Amino acid sequence: MRDPRRIYLLTLVLLLAGSAWMFVNVSHGVDGDHTICIFKNLTSLPCPSCGTTRALALILNGQVADALEMNPMGIVSGLLFAICFSSVLRDSLLGRTDFLVLWNKSEQLLKKNYLYLPLTG
Repeated sequence: MRDPRRIYLLTLVLLLAGSAWMFVNVSHGVDGDHTICIFKNLTSLPCPSCGTTRALALILNGQVADALEMNPMGIVSGLLFAICFSSVLRDSLLGRTDFLVLWNKSEQLLKKNYLYLPLTG
């Protein structure tokens, strides 16, 4: 995917979907009994990202320590969301391509053997 418009559109769609998901979960409350995690539903074991939505909800409510206890990935996810959102917004308003540069650098970094070999098993 090298077309910059498609990268920005994909990112925008994912950011909007994530925002809608968080709005629904924060406005209607998040409980730990129900999950959409396929891994947890099949094995009854939490995956590494289980609890990320609840952690983000705790962060939005100002309970950062509780969010870290729930799942530290909530902080990472929140930071990535903020970076992507602000980069896409700035690029859109100022006609820049900083997000695209960040996307390409991230893509090159993830292609390095020392990063993705442990993930491939």
